[in-house]
Amino acid sequence: MKLIRDHVRETFRKYTDAYDSSDPKINLKIIHTYHVAEDADEIARSLRLSDSDTDLAWLLGMLHDLGRFEQIRRYGTFNDARSMSHAHLSCEVLFPDFYNVDQKFFDEMPNGRFGQITDFIEEGTEEDYDLIRTAIWNHSEYRIPDDLDERHTMFCNIIRDADKVDIFRVNVEESIEDIYNVSENQLKDACVSDQAVDAIRKHICVKRSPDYKPTSVDHVISHCCLAFELVYPMSCEITKRQGYLQ
Repeated sequence: MKLIRDHVRETFRKYTDAYDSSDPKINLKIIHTYHVAEDADEIARSLRLSDSDTDLAWLLGMLHDLGRFEQIRRYGTFNDARSMSHAHLSCEVLFPDFYNVDQKFFDEMPNGRFGQITDFIEEGTEEDYDLIRTAIWNHSEYRIPDDLDERHTMFCNIIRDADKVDIFRVNVEESIEDIYNVSENQLKDACVSDQAVDAIRKHICVKRSPDYKPTSVDHVISHCCLAFELVYPMSCEITKRQGYLQ
């Protein structure tokens, strides 16, 4: 795989330029993307990965939320349950031929078909593509598949950890209204559900089951609970160093 970081950054900029950066949700996700990429890079370096694998971890950070921009444009929300899976949408944008995405899907997008994986990297192998698809597809799932090999599992965990670490920052630095589509007063007046309380007591992430109807404050609680399942020591170190979780 031929990866030039400056080229990836420029391609990402061109892709996001087609969306309304004055929309705080769009701007939030642009900033989030760069933070996640740098956190993934730091986690990968702590694991003493090769330069090429560290680049790959960084790339996953740059690409993991590519579908968010179209999700926001179409639905105006980050809530996958009320729109569609942003992780799956990211994969469909990056790998349209693999997922047999209909051309009509791209006709509605401001970028058309720009933003495919070959716009970001050159000379990628099928192994590279499979790893990227797997990591991005599963980055927001409650659990990653238990039948993945060690390499796929590692990269899934790197991008999941990096994403979680920056979610703590987003919850502190960004507007409640922009993140959750509710006012601060609505958030303060909401009750924490029994399911969220149970997750806190068990020190696990909050599971989004079909019958679970989260309150607005449950979303905040669920983001805090992400800390319970960080995989790598460096992820915990970055979290402590930043201080956002506290």
